[in-house]
Amino acid sequence: MKSTAFRSSLISVLSVATVGALLAPAYSVAQSLVPANISGTVTSRATGAGLAGRTVTATCSYGIFGSASYSAITAAGGTYTMAAAGLPAGSNCVVKVSPCSGSNPIQRTVNIPPDKSGVNFSCSS
Repeated sequence: MKSTAFRSSLISVLSVATVGALLAPAYSVAQSLVPANISGTVTSRATGAGLAGRTVTATCSYGIFGSASYSAITAAGGTYTMAAAGLPAGSNCVVKVSPCSGSNPIQRTVNIPPDKSGVNFSCSS
């Protein structure tokens, strides 16, 4: 009986220690959250003109802590800027534009922060 009680206590202590160790990095990462902007231009491949009204989306992942999505609509000249706030340093973002058939490139991957400009797309339509 004493052996079983000791084993249960030991498992409880190890479980608390393991959970604490897993959560500890969250506090240090939370202290280094920084804002970053992603910007660029969406143009017509045929004419080079900026394409207004296109949706640009960035899906950013930050390790075991999850992911976040941000979006912006292109302005009259095809330009966009989106603020990706509250991400830890070293976050990877996959940026796509829609609608944009024949996009070149189809998607771009950027590492933020710092701010990333020139994340451009050229669309067939």
